[in-house]
Amino acid sequence: MTEKNRNSLIQAIEGLPEYDPAPVVWKQICQQLADSPLTAAIQELPEMDPPDFIWDRIQQDLTPAKEVRIQPWKRWSAAAGFAMLLSMAWILGKNVSSDHNLKATISYRVEQVDDLLLQNDWMEDDSDFLVLDEICSQHPFMCNRQDVQSLRMELAELTDAKMQLVDVLGPYGTDLYLIEQLNEIEMERTKLLKQILTQVI
Repeated sequence: MTEKNRNSLIQAIEGLPEYDPAPVVWKQICQQLADSPLTAAIQELPEMDPPDFIWDRIQQDLTPAKEVRIQPWKRWSAAAGFAMLLSMAWILGKNVSSDHNLKATISYRVEQVDDLLLQNDWMEDDSDFLVLDEICSQHPFMCNRQDVQSLRMELAELTDAKMQLVDVLGPYGTDLYLIEQLNEIEMERTKLLKQILTQVI
């Protein structure tokens, strides 16, 4: 239920006089709470002392555990293991120190680079995309249609993505993953160009 005159109600409640009950009222409330059936039932509950064996078990749990004595053969086996570790470390250290007289060797290898990776031929097809710009400048009414405009916007986004990848690759880009992405973008651009040209021509 929503209150329609909420502000009026709040003002009316704020305008009510304050009233402090007399201390006798609080005493009567406390007396009635003390005389309640729950308080009387609590008073009538029987008291029970636990049997002595329960206290004995609690005391046994509280006493500290006795010190466990380690068997002598366990001490000797631990000492023998430690001695073996020390002797192995000494032997290994001796071998490492004797290897300092060895001379360092330098190795290198010559790799053949695939010439196809170094060919940055992804800009060669841009002349084909300039044909679309020439057609749209000569016949603007053909390129002003809504479907052609949306395809040209997609083509512009793909061209921006291509230019970003070309910048990342640099002049000697040989990252196969980026070249593969660039190849996919070029195929999408070519597909869009064909769609636009079929609608314009």
